Amino acid sequence: MKKEMRILSSLLCLNDLLRNEGNHGVVEMKTTEDDYELRIVDFGIDIASIFDEPAVLKSNISSLNEYLEKWDILNNIYKAKETMENDPALKNNPNVNKKAFDRYFERLETALKTFLNK
Repeated sequence: MKKEMRILSSLLCLNDLLRNEGNHGVVEMKTTEDDYELRIVDFGIDIASIFDEPAVLKSNISSLNEYLEKWDILNNIYKAKETMENDPALKNNPNVNKKAFDRYFERLETALKTFLNK
């Protein structure tokens, strides 16, 4: 799970995921005894990083492409964006920086499409 957390932390600009064990957990899947799922429950986004290409996409992690495909990462990014855009608590919150939010997702989409050749 550490490799998966490093990938997600870099890709999603999660600045305290690896340092704070309270921000993640492992859940046993019901499909098989040996299948586990990483759940991220709380996180902070490093806003300064949303203007840079994710460093993990330039790394030499051999299974990176497999992880991104397995997670169906691009489609799940779109689902997360839609869910957040339609959440009344976020939609009506004057403290939400819409410009930064859009830039964050644009960065993810562009980087992932380039990396995955889509």
